[in-house]
Amino acid sequence: MNWISFVVAPLMIAEALAAILTIFYQPPNADWRVLWFGLILVAVVWASTFLLQVPLHERLALGFDAEMHRALVNTNWIRTIAWTLRAAICLWLVWKINS
Repeated sequence: MNWISFVVAPLMIAEALAAILTIFYQPPNADWRVLWFGLILVAVVWASTFLLQVPLHERLALGFDAEMHRALVNTNWIRTIAWTLRAAICLWLVWKINS
């Protein structure tokens, strides 16, 4: 758990920066509402990570607790869904740029 931040944090920061940059430098043919939705999804991932998953990981680091583990798995669906939608937006954006 201690080392994962060194891997995940730069990727999450890069994703946030990319989402922000697409707002300011809107690609041709891209709908601004979809770009903003993508940025909102990034914010959802960040909020879920720092408000839900990090505290649950910290509690689990003290010792296994089935209830905390179940809460971690269940709340991780927030990030899974948000990242899946964000990936769909990124694919749509690549398609729009190339069409």
